Amino acid sequence: MRRRSVFIICAIVLLAPVYAAAYYFEYPDADLVLDLPIGWQLTESSNGGAAADSAWLFEYGDLRAELYVSRAEGVSIDEALDGAANEVDAAGDVAVFDYAGEEAFFSDVELSGNRSGYLMTIEVDGRIAVLFVSAPEDDRLDAEEQLLSVADSLVPVEPLPGPVSVFFEGTVFDTEDVAIPFPGSNARGLPEETSVTFSAGANAAETGNILISREATILERYEFSDFARGEEATLAPASEEDPKWLRAWRRYFRVIYRDSYARLAGLADEIDSLFESNGIAESERADVVLSWLQSFEFTQAQNPALFQPVVESLMSASGDCDSLAVIYVALLDHLGIDAQMMVSTEHSHAIAIVGSDDAENGDGEVDGEPKGTASPAGAPERSRFELEGREFLPAEMTAAWPLGKIAADHADAAGWHVVDLW
Repeated sequence: MRRRSVFIICAIVLLAPVYAAAYYFEYPDADLVLDLPIGWQLTESSNGGAAADSAWLFEYGDLRAELYVSRAEGVSIDEALDGAANEVDAAGDVAVFDYAGEEAFFSDVELSGNRSGYLMTIEVDGRIAVLFVSAPEDDRLDAEEQLLSVADSLVPVEPLPGPVSVFFEGTVFDTEDVAIPFPGSNARGLPEETSVTFSAGANAAETGNILISREATILERYEFSDFARGEEATLAPASEEDPKWLRAWRRYFRVIYRDSYARLAGLADEIDSLFESNGIAESERADVVLSWLQSFEFTQAQNPALFQPVVESLMSASGDCDSLAVIYVALLDHLGIDAQMMVSTEHSHAIAIVGSDDAENGDGEVDGEPKGTASPAGAPERSRFELEGREFLPAEMTAAWPLGKIAADHADAAGWHVVDLW
């Protein structure tokens, strides 16, 4: 692995007023996002001077994240980093790795003012982004999860694994393949059972557990409060007015979804080919995929979040409501079917909802009770949810219920919250 010493710019000149609660920052005119944990604020912005075209400062207490962005036209990633290096004295040994097909840099850095943290440099959509996130040296250990999470949140708008995750997963080219019966014991739709193959890097499951444990540690810091919206089956869209704990939950699932989405592309292609070769109507496909995931063994992970990484779930054909819901929504998106995830603290449960324009109620008998719910779910009933004037069909992930059926005491929108995964 190639390494080089670097020096990094630290100063930003205030040119704009303070911004409030900019926890999801999308860089203007580029598909580049900094998806910060809740509570971070954008406090300063400027032109980048000699170091970059523009610069941005985000803060969370004593923690700082400084982002410098240059156009890649005529400027290499080395030159962009060197431009920042000429400004102030901060150093680290940079590791070079591949991110989204481009060269990227990652480093542990020491900064002036007795601060330390991480450098992340990536190229996205014709822009070179140099980010360093730091804490006072005395607080470094306690801030480690926040620092790594911020460095991992510098990503393209397109849902790809974060650069920290890609770096730690490494350049191991060995893959593990597993054949999974499709659509499984709860088959609805295909005339005969076959199988699909899921492939993942040898370190992918371990990397997923590390990411989930890190993000769960951050999530624990947001105090829960009672909160419910919606009347009958009408859902309220996500809002900046929602409490911090709910916005933190949304970001938590968004990070997991981003890490998982691209890994499912090959699997989705196999499923799509099966649908085409068997003449499965487009309106029936969401229910067939649902019946497949419902055949997985119910398992709750033992990590701090009780969330089984998507790679592990597919490799073992197991999972619980939230891990299966993430898989389901990602696969449907690859298949061109509109779906979203919903979570409920009241029911200790997660489900998916599928746009009725893209799917119809599934056929079949109801089998079993949903697992992992906080209270008895009651008899199932057909239900539809409304979100911003559109109808969605509920998808129960942990019982063999056809698309469009949900437990009677889960059918009210109060207590359910939409998770914006992308």
